[in-house]
Amino acid sequence: DQSVRLRSPLRRDSARRTHSLPAALTVHKYTDGITHAVASVAVDEDTCVAASGQAMVWMDLVTGQLKRRFQGTHIARINHISFGNDVILSASYDATVCIWDCKSNSTVPFHRLKEAKDSVTWCELDDKLIRTTSVDGSLRTYDVRGGQLTEDKCPSPITGAASASDCVAVNCLDSSIRMIDKEIGGLVNEYSGSHRAGNYGLPCAITADDASVVTGSEDGSVCCYDLVRGTPLQRLDMKTTKPVCTLDTHPLSSSLCVAASFEGPGIVWGTNTDLVE
Repeated sequence: DQSVRLRSPLRRDSARRTHSLPAALTVHKYTDGITHAVASVAVDEDTCVAASGQAMVWMDLVTGQLKRRFQGTHIARINHISFGNDVILSASYDATVCIWDCKSNSTVPFHRLKEAKDSVTWCELDDKLIRTTSVDGSLRTYDVRGGQLTEDKCPSPITGAASASDCVAVNCLDSSIRMIDKEIGGLVNEYSGSHRAGNYGLPCAITADDASVVTGSEDGSVCCYDLVRGTPLQRLDMKTTKPVCTLDTHPLSSSLCVAASFEGPGIVWGTNTDLVE
């Protein structure tokens, strides 16, 4: 509906229930500057950045007011955004990644990454490094200052990724998640057997303690794997037959996860202790 909602799972809306669960209270609804469906959102303490079609909308997290709109460069929808250190990355279906300077008044990015051969599905800013994944099956790592590019190739299109402390998990269309070493490259581990993929781009995430890999599945479930052993740990039933299209884990609590499918609500999963704290 061309909006972003900030919700608090600990503050419940007593007037609403969803699938027998109490609805989380909406703290703020952001619509200013959003003209298309939202494909990706990134937030920090005071900023909310949303991908809206081929543009990015930068809003104040507290007031919801539009600060700035980045547009006019991508020729296809933006799949994923990431920001930090006054820099925003936008990964697009047009096979490019644009790098934007938040402090500059320029209406164009100061650099574009054009090495991908197909849609770029994920991007990450990690200190001096930029990492991207693409449907062409490659995880690319750019050393911005050193001017170097390294590439790890997977045998299947990559539709999503997540970063651990020393590895990157890439979610592939062949129903496998592959863990790739950040330092030297190469396959570290592989996760399959619990989730199903093949027709949709699926997200994945790493728990805060770097112990588990969490992924969405096309059968409407959330699947957890042991990061070291590669074995399935748990399946969470989202009460839907539609693919789980987005999920994320808590940055501090290793047992909190939020996920949503193409239909139905977003659901927060966690222990009673986590939800109270």
